[in-house]
Amino acid sequence: MEILSAYIQGNEPVLIEFIGQECEPCAILEPTLEQVNQVLGKRMRIKLLYLSDAPELVKKYEVTSVPTLLLFQEGELKWRTQALFSKEELIEKILKELD
Repeated sequence: MEILSAYIQGNEPVLIEFIGQECEPCAILEPTLEQVNQVLGKRMRIKLLYLSDAPELVKKYEVTSVPTLLLFQEGELKWRTQALFSKEELIEKILKELD
């Protein structure tokens, strides 16, 4: 968990997807995140995190359903969503928050 905290606090933006076991929407979003990573991978990191692996972060950021996406830049929570997006929509939303 210390590594994840270092990503959140680091200079490089990080998008964290909180997921659950056997979560169908999470599985639907996974290929989209892989595509986003191909486009934005040099500007940011994308990390997947099971709810059960980070109960303190789930509580801190009030994650109540999955998938939940949290975008951090230099320790600041810039954006959050629980919606599914296309690759293009997600890239647009991320870039809007980072620029």
